[in-house]
Amino acid sequence: MLNYGCNRFFGGYELEGSALTFGTIGATKGACPDLEEAVETEFFKVLDATCRWRIVDGTLELLNGDLVLARLHPYYGS
Repeated sequence: MLNYGCNRFFGGYELEGSALTFGTIGATKGACPDLEEAVETEFFKVLDATCRWRIVDGTLELLNGDLVLARLHPYYGS
């Protein structure tokens, strides 16, 4: 389970080599500020469109074909 902003979300995925797909994503539905809700909605769209992944210089890239949908950087904070 991942917590971002004011909601938590969860779901499954399938990974086979560089192929990656996400199943249905469930989420709590807290009353979020508009900006956080918009970011969350766009992130779910990225997960839905993802079909490949790769790591470049320690950053996870979620891809659809050759199109980079998102770059996720590791968080080393406390």
